[in-house]
Order: sequence, then C-alpha cells, then structure tokens
Amino acid sequence: MKTKDLIKALQEADPSGEIECTVENGSIVTVYTDAAYWDGRMQILEQGKDWRWKGKVTERGKKVIIRSMTVIDAVVDYPDMSVEYEIGNPEELERWQKIIEKIRVKSKEIERNAEFELFKRYVIDTASKETMEGIDDEKIVKEVAEEFFIANLFQKDKIPQDILDHRITEYRGDKKHEIIPSYNDMRRTQWEREIDVFYQDGKLTIKKKPAIIKV
Repeated sequence: MKTKDLIKALQEADPSGEIECTVENGSIVTVYTDAAYWDGRMQILEQGKDWRWKGKVTERGKKVIIRSMTVIDAVVDYPDMSVEYEIGNPEELERWQKIIEKIRVKSKEIERNAEFELFKRYVIDTASKETMEGIDDEKIVKEVAEEFFIANLFQKDKIPQDILDHRITEYRGDKKHEIIPSYNDMRRTQWEREIDVFYQDGKLTIKKKPAIIKV
C-alpha cells in the first residue's frame, strides 16, 4: 500500500479524522521514510482482482516506516508513567492493573541492576587506576559500592543537563560529525565529577565530593 492509498483508506474508514489509529492495538508514535534496505529489506504484498496474493522482497527505493508502541511497551521503558483505564468490567480492569504493576516492578528491577553494574564497573576501574593495581576481591567492591549506590545514587542522581547536551566532535574525511556520548560515558562523566573513590590497604572508600556553590 502506497502513501496515497493509505491516506485514501484512512479517510474512508474515518471521514472525521478523529478516531485513534492503531497497529496491532499499539499507538502509532512516529512515521518517517528510509531506504528500502534499511533495517531489513522491504516486503510488499499485492492482491489482484482474482483475490490472489503476490509478494516482493526488495532493497530498491524508499519506504514509509510506521512505528507503533503499546502501553505495555512504554511502561517497560518508562515504569513511572501514568496509565489511565477505561474498562467497564471489574475483573478485566483488575487484570490489566495487575499486568501493568507487574511490568513496572520488573522494569525497575532490571533498570536498577543494570545501573548498579555500570557503577560497580566504574568503581573497579577508578580504584584500580588510582592505585595502579588490580582489585581481586570483587565481593568487597560489590558490598561497599551497593551500599553507597542505594543510599546516594539510584533514581536520585539525574544526569546534569550540561552532560546530556555535550556532543563529541568527530571528523570522517573532511566532514565534521557531532556524536551523542553513550549512556555509560555520560554516567561516568557525572560520577567523575561528583564521587571520590579510594582503594588502599584492601579498604574501599566511596564518598560524595563537596558540592560546588556557584556565586
């Protein structure tokens, strides 16, 4: 289906233009064009007047990409987002509320574990660099780092805006490109700015640096 055919079909299905559009019950979140070969070759289906289907797989030309996202997909990425329910059946309403809450809890657990692994790796790397020696006892690191992480960091230390806005300049040939740093690099930049890590005589110490007061 080409763009003009889709527009025509949408207008026929909803002349008012006010009905929500969905893809497999998910909300359409973005529409854009890209090369037909990008992210998998374009697959086209056409149905003839005899109702028989014929298909084509191609890498030529362009395609319009329609991305959708369900509420469940969004809660996985944004576990604190609000969800409104318009469900009349009490049992169905309760079922949906339990599903969403279960996903919220699991998503936060995954997020917390992933964030802590980043922090633990940062602590090991920083302490090893400072002492010019490796840290053999990761159990000590895990215990000290986790205690500090829970008390001071998780969901409390938002990445400062200037770090979010920072771009890395790279040259490819004679062309200049601005690259967005990875999440890991942004967190490490923040922790280098805000946290001191010391490892001496088998003892690991992590503490917040004094806040800088701007005048």
